[in-house]
Amino acid sequence: MLEIEKKYVFDKNNNPIAVQISISEFQKIESILESYHFNQTRNKVTPKLSSNHGEGMINHLLKTPLRVESFTPMSREEVHERY
Repeated sequence: MLEIEKKYVFDKNNNPIAVQISISEFQKIESILESYHFNQTRNKVTPKLSSNHGEGMINHLLKTPLRVESFTPMSREEVHERY
């Protein structure tokens, strides 16, 4: 099991309200959780589509025009000014 160095944070009545950990400990935990989530989603069984369904989807995509949006490059300053 992962050993985590933690510091407890208490309110004025001495009740524990939070736990403080280092960034490196947080990154370890985050990595473990991401790996776990990846493995869980990878192991899920996805339903197979019938060939008729797939052909219908492909035909729909071929008939539907692709919407392309244009953008104007901006500098960082312009982005900060605008947003």
